[in-house]
Amino acid sequence: MRMRKLGSTHSVVFLISNEVASYIADATGVADHQFMSKHVLKWTIHETFTQLRTYAPLWAQQGCSFDDRHRAWERYKGGSTSPAEFIDSLKEKESYPLEELYGVRRGVDAINQGSPLKTWIQDQCKKSGVGTTYDGNMQEEQEREVSQEKEEQRQIERPPPAVPSRHSLHKDVQTLVSTGSVPNDATGITSAWSCLSRTTSKALKGRLGGTVFSYILVTEDFARTVQTAVRTDNLNDFLRPVQWVLSSCKQRHLVLLSPFEANALIDQVRKSRFVTLHVYAPRTSRNMRSFEDLRSFMISHRDSAPVIPSNIINELNLFAGQLYFASKEAYEETYQMLGLNLKDPRDNADLPPTAIDAIRNPSARETLGIQHAQFTDNPVAFLRKLTGLRRKGQEFLPTDLGQMLHSRKIPDSKFDQCEYVFF
Repeated sequence: MRMRKLGSTHSVVFLISNEVASYIADATGVADHQFMSKHVLKWTIHETFTQLRTYAPLWAQQGCSFDDRHRAWERYKGGSTSPAEFIDSLKEKESYPLEELYGVRRGVDAINQGSPLKTWIQDQCKKSGVGTTYDGNMQEEQEREVSQEKEEQRQIERPPPAVPSRHSLHKDVQTLVSTGSVPNDATGITSAWSCLSRTTSKALKGRLGGTVFSYILVTEDFARTVQTAVRTDNLNDFLRPVQWVLSSCKQRHLVLLSPFEANALIDQVRKSRFVTLHVYAPRTSRNMRSFEDLRSFMISHRDSAPVIPSNIINELNLFAGQLYFASKEAYEETYQMLGLNLKDPRDNADLPPTAIDAIRNPSARETLGIQHAQFTDNPVAFLRKLTGLRRKGQEFLPTDLGQMLHSRKIPDSKFDQCEYVFF
């Protein structure tokens, strides 16, 4: 671009970053607040010379390679070279021997004898004060070594193909909506364990007995997600997430519905005097809003709806895979429910000091003040497995639940920093 009358009718302003300012100061020896246009131009010329010295060996190497191919072509036209020899002369070297790469460097005269073009290139390199063409070979080989480094890419094993199950609305679920109670002989509403009976966590459930999620029920449509063969006994990748919860004023149990059932029953729920449909989502990040109060979106909305006990909410959170606690009180109550030791034992207690673990012995629970344990055995391994299935293999150790299940106490400052994002 041609700039006419520069300095008389218009001017140029240089805008530089702090990093570039430090480079100009090193090249000119002038502080950054004293920079003038001449200092910027001096640094630009300095960088140009530096770049020329860096890439001159590559330019020289390209010239030498051109001369080799040109002379091979002349020999081939003259009939002194066979086609196979000519083709070999056009190929680049796949690698260089160690002596040529890292041995004593030979001068350009020894390498390029008998070639006027190579001699001229050598003279130009000497006049410019740059390296020989051997430097170009070295840099070229280093780039080739870097480009051939082994690259590893993790491939996650996806679940096998499966056919989704056909949705259906069971009559027991309709009876619950109209009457507010689960029929005594209900087959369409079962315990939450039915979702886990065909996963790898079933092996850990046997020792816990019937204490696993005793207040959480699921519908048949919620539990059944895919069609499986008789021999298939692993549904780890097909657990349905918890999104719709049905509560009743006539019973304490929460019933989990599938999205299909929630959509099919929404009109009946609006007319019912006994049940309420709630939107729920497990809190999987610290800044995520907590939905565990089940009052974020209710159908029908009732201000006088009974408050769901906290122990039932804790069961719902554990089953759904919630990773963060809404408050310190919820954290301590979950510890009690799981039968874990939160506080340090007394000095005279016959227990390991600062132990945070599940206690099976009733006398030991009494010594530690664990009075509301819901599980008769250690539930940590089972909950680790269940949370891992919910997380689809993602690590959850840094979360509140991960810290609890790995015997690490959460400091009080973590609960003071909780900030919810409201939608």
